[in-house]
Amino acid sequence: SITVPILPWLLSKDPALPGLILNVREDKALKFARQAAGITLSPVYRKCFPHVKPSTKWGEGGYYLEIDDAESHAGRVDPNIGAYGVGGNLAGSHVRALVVDDLINEKTYQYPNQLEMAEGFLKEAMNCLDIGGLFVNCATRWSYPDFYGKMEKGTLVSPTGEFKIFKRGAERLVLGTNGE
Repeated sequence: SITVPILPWLLSKDPALPGLILNVREDKALKFARQAAGITLSPVYRKCFPHVKPSTKWGEGGYYLEIDDAESHAGRVDPNIGAYGVGGNLAGSHVRALVVDDLINEKTYQYPNQLEMAEGFLKEAMNCLDIGGLFVNCATRWSYPDFYGKMEKGTLVSPTGEFKIFKRGAERLVLGTNGE
């Protein structure tokens, strides 16, 4: 999945870029953020991108990078790699990269109120994305009345318009009793 490596790749180009990873479960979003932050600490990454350095706030509510150019972040306090689960407090967040990975899972898809909550959270998150920012959504379809279908049909749009959809399906192989 692109969820973990996309932010370290973007940060190699712009260490001032604030980004968020979202998931239905906050612990899973935090796990993805830790893994992404771990990439920035790997010896190979450090050698290739020595300008991407952890700050003294590393791991305190997000993974922050040391930014030499004060003008590039103009006093922002958003983490370079932050994480929230559905229902998390996004108020005041402003990001240039938003990575959404499964706001619906095998448990929450069964409950209409959970689907509504996830859709509301997605809309709130999209409002935190700066104009021209990158939005990446990785999702597993669990039901047809979910908002992922609305995104595909164009009935749920971002503040800048319809989503560009890259859909990759999975196939299930069912073997007969004789192994065919």
